[in-house]
Amino acid sequence: MFQIPFRWDLTHRNHLGSLVDGERAESYAAFLDQLLPCCSRVLAFGGDFDLIFVGRSPESIFDHLSGLLFDSSWFSRLELLHFSMRFREEADVRQEHPESINAMRAYLQHLGLHPEGMATRIRPIAFIDLVATGDTFGRLVTFFRNWSKEIEYDWNAVKRRIRLIGITEKTKTSPKTWRCCLRADP
Repeated sequence: MFQIPFRWDLTHRNHLGSLVDGERAESYAAFLDQLLPCCSRVLAFGGDFDLIFVGRSPESIFDHLSGLLFDSSWFSRLELLHFSMRFREEADVRQEHPESINAMRAYLQHLGLHPEGMATRIRPIAFIDLVATGDTFGRLVTFFRNWSKEIEYDWNAVKRRIRLIGITEKTKTSPKTWRCCLRADP
């Protein structure tokens, strides 16, 4: 039996208990000024997709959008996916901790993020993450591809329902600027 990773539910103040007591965490001065435009871009690029925020990096965006969309039909389209495999190959994880692959699959199954579930759900899925190299997205897509192949489910049907939204640092535009390249089919 798997357990869903715990995270405070920030949408209901009465669930926070003493979490809001004490000093506020420090942030840089322009954080909120930059957070709202980032949130609006995520919604724009997300289109009519369900928005799945990958790992801890985009939690601020998820939390802010959860508050902004709380009383709307879009609130149910937001999901936080606890996933991190940036520095690990799936084959290494499978060899060292074989139970972890099944536990991850059970968690994804619970969220409806399994090959058949993704291919047949009402709306496609947009995975959102802060991107430096694209490694986390690559591992996530590879995880789904391997799972599809292992259970002999049509990977192309799954792949067509996935969009990747990478949030990157804004840099100067020029032909010599390095940009992360993502492929949906590694």
